[in-house]
Amino acid sequence: MAREVRITVDDDEVFERMKRRKQELDLSWEEVLHRGLRPPETPPEPDPEPFWNEGGWSSGHSPRPDHSPGPQHPSASGREDEPLGDVVDEFRRQVKDQVTNSLRASMQGMQEANEELEREMGALAEAEDATLTFSGLDDPEHTVPLRVNQRTSRAGLEVDVVAVRQGKGVRGANQFDRSARQQLNTSLARGEPATLRFEDGSDAETYRVYPVLSWGKDDGGQPTVTDVEIDEVVLDDE
Repeated sequence: MAREVRITVDDDEVFERMKRRKQELDLSWEEVLHRGLRPPETPPEPDPEPFWNEGGWSSGHSPRPDHSPGPQHPSASGREDEPLGDVVDEFRRQVKDQVTNSLRASMQGMQEANEELEREMGALAEAEDATLTFSGLDDPEHTVPLRVNQRTSRAGLEVDVVAVRQGKGVRGANQFDRSARQQLNTSLARGEPATLRFEDGSDAETYRVYPVLSWGKDDGGQPTVTDVEIDEVVLDDE
């Protein structure tokens, strides 16, 4: 059922959004394993306390008094008498615990990221196609293709932009040179509205809107609109 909904969205556009989202994930499997195998940090040993000898106070470990017992037998040290196999098993258990804990934390982060991605894809699939055009810029490359949602109430019409569309289906749009962007920026700053157009074959629906544009650069270094907010929709009967 989810696929039947999403098929209304340009598959290339969905792929591009998923690819960008995947690149934003903080952890890869290699990083997870690296973190899991990294030994835990141990606190530094405290500085040895000073001691008194015939020459005055000295730092470092105090010399063992003559009456102290000799070196302890290995069996008294607690671990030195353990079989080598037990030491190896303990080391393996510690490594396994580190990897397991790291994987568990990382999988939780990946699950949260995937859930957010699912929400974004769902919002993208449920939105409508629209184009934003500007007065004095009639070339097709100066249109900005969008996916939007509409909300209507007594207060008027609100338009939420879900995404600036990308992909093969809209290739050639949203391409500006420096002079075209300057003309557009000047026009919007003077309060001139843009046109938001919904079109399905011969059936068209248009509104005058006041947009807020965010700019970036395309692969060729030319200006392109990266984000759009519709600040106000002007209905014809107002």
